[in-house]
Amino acid sequence: MKMKSLALLPLLATSPCVAQEDSPDFHKNLSPVIEKLDTDGEHLAVTYIKDDYKKLAETIDMIGKISQEQGSPFPIQDAEKLCKFIGIDQYVATGSSSKWVGEYALNRKFLATNGKPSGFSTIIGEAKPWSAPSFAPASADLVIETQINLTQLPLAQKQLALALGQEMAEQVTAKMQMPVSPKGLTVQQLSEKLNFRLSLAASLDNSKTWNPSEDVSLPTIDLVGRIDGATWLWDHYGMMVENDSKITEKDGITFYSAPKALPTPMGEVTPVIAVDKAKDQIWFALNMKYLAEAMGDGPKLSSTPHFQAALKSLPSSGNMLAYGSPDAIKSIVNLAEQAKASASSAEEKDIVATLVDAITEKLTASKNGYIFTLQTSDQGILFASKSPMLDKGGPSLPIMLAGVSTLFVGAKYYKDAADESACKVNTNAIHKATWVVQNIEGYEAGDKLTWEMISGDNSKPIPERPTCPAGGTYTLSPTFPKEGEPACRCSHPEHNLSKEETRNW
Repeated sequence: MKMKSLALLPLLATSPCVAQEDSPDFHKNLSPVIEKLDTDGEHLAVTYIKDDYKKLAETIDMIGKISQEQGSPFPIQDAEKLCKFIGIDQYVATGSSSKWVGEYALNRKFLATNGKPSGFSTIIGEAKPWSAPSFAPASADLVIETQINLTQLPLAQKQLALALGQEMAEQVTAKMQMPVSPKGLTVQQLSEKLNFRLSLAASLDNSKTWNPSEDVSLPTIDLVGRIDGATWLWDHYGMMVENDSKITEKDGITFYSAPKALPTPMGEVTPVIAVDKAKDQIWFALNMKYLAEAMGDGPKLSSTPHFQAALKSLPSSGNMLAYGSPDAIKSIVNLAEQAKASASSAEEKDIVATLVDAITEKLTASKNGYIFTLQTSDQGILFASKSPMLDKGGPSLPIMLAGVSTLFVGAKYYKDAADESACKVNTNAIHKATWVVQNIEGYEAGDKLTWEMISGDNSKPIPERPTCPAGGTYTLSPTFPKEGEPACRCSHPEHNLSKEETRNW
């Protein structure tokens, strides 16, 4: 069996042995994944997944062929082009790690790519230093920011249209030329220029509450946001705001305020927008006071001990960030407790109480809040977070693809050919799961192998054991197979992979 997964070899990240001539080529792709993970925690897994997307594409194309033979329309004409549109054809290896650090779980996932993300995944743009924490007032309880880059969307849409057929391609081309602004800006022109960062910050005021329903009480919210890199949009859409606003100017910044307070469920608010063309920023807030706090030189969230502790050991720049302070977590717990108290029946109370108690126990442990980050680079995509619980990975990409394909073929009207294709994807995924276990635990070919070693819960490569969509029975090899031999066979002979297909296993 070829070793395609490395989980207990943290030295690969730094050791020159990775480059030895007798090492398989895929070692080069696993090493940068390990460098992004924690090797000293409760969970670590790394898997080689290059070209696994083709199995998914083959299954979808098979479904499409069968659907068309039955006279039913099928939207996808070329599944491989669809995968390339999404960008998963660039994935070479994936890995995840998880460990407890004090009261929170530090979770990391990394997708290694052949260069920068491509296709639809380019919508998250490029990594930049975090901006929201640097302007959010120190009292902020919730922060969200994301980079949005639509400049590649016209090309990506064309790729998607080709994957969906010529008719769809023509429709997309026509829609891209539709005007979407009073000045005649088209969808394509708009997309080709949109590359901006959207950041939001909110403070919760528990001393002032409002009631969305009779049994629920929530804190009022002060909200401020900033868009970096898109003031040119104001030239196309600003007049829609200017005509009904009170306009003032200070230090080269133009403020557009609502002429009077507006009623909302939380009480009256006076929305305001500030356009700073010199810095290429558009600000917006529910009131001028909170906007002034954000734009001013007062204490910021980035300088608070709880946020600094939350961000510690996570990327200082990236494409996406979400943060909830301890007070925000308390508000979530309080909302859960209200749901528990408002349950109408004894049975409902028992169910809600079980869920709420679990949530409360997990969430209230944090002294600094919880945080999630996403960062892209030339090496791949890193997801890193501090959360209430360990994330032990679940299925790897090949297994997830197998699950997706199984869902596709689960519908009763698909013929035996679709079942056969999905079954082969399942057995392929089972075989990959044995690679993971063999390399994590250090087993050799011929050592005992059981279903419990590869499936059964979220700590295993396959949380739930796959089943043949045609009702066949899977027989797992009693031992870890030798190179070129499958780890699992189906009772339907036509579902089993040929020797040619398993020759490189």
